[in-house]
Amino acid sequence: MCKVLKVSRSTYYKYLNKKPSNRELENIKIEKEIINIHKTSKKRYGAVKINESLKTLGITISLKKTQRMMKKLVIKSIIIKKYRPTSSKKKIEEQENVLKRDLNAIKLQKPTKPLILHSDLGCQYTSSAFKKCIDNIKIITHSFSGKDYPYDNAWIESFHASLKKEEVHLVNYFDYDAAKLAIFEYIEDWYNRKSIHSSIGYLTPQKCEDLARTIA
Repeated sequence: MCKVLKVSRSTYYKYLNKKPSNRELENIKIEKEIINIHKTSKKRYGAVKINESLKTLGITISLKKTQRMMKKLVIKSIIIKKYRPTSSKKKIEEQENVLKRDLNAIKLQKPTKPLILHSDLGCQYTSSAFKKCIDNIKIITHSFSGKDYPYDNAWIESFHASLKKEEVHLVNYFDYDAAKLAIFEYIEDWYNRKSIHSSIGYLTPQKCEDLARTIA
């Protein structure tokens, strides 16, 4: 083979015994961390969040280098075409009240100060059953967005977009229970406790709440 390639044996064996440089070893380490972060996020993280996650591990590199490494590793974040449902003029009939007056956030947080629950004008929020449930909790005042004006509720709309892009539109659920469990895990295990958010300084919502409680 050396004759065919016109390479001396000494050069060939020197190449075989060549040790990777410190820089090459460091890049291999970083690539392994990038793969691990991407896998842990279930492919939800793009270059920006992977770059921020590397910083928490003590690895500070530029965003462009992170992008180059991701391109080399052929990994990228999940990108799903926005789902546009067709409009329906079918009359919405009253359905089973699955809430059953069980407001989990009230039980967990045990608030003592007055709260405002803001929602749109969806039938589930304007129903008599929901109103009765809210009225039974004396410290909650229900507020509504104006008709065809979703901007007051931009935060929850943003959350719904993430939920659909990162979970719902990627999975065909076997049944209602499977969907309920998967969405619960997405919200409680991933979104609240592991996913970092740029709007709060790349903290998790749980970490942000914990810090707010220490300040308050």
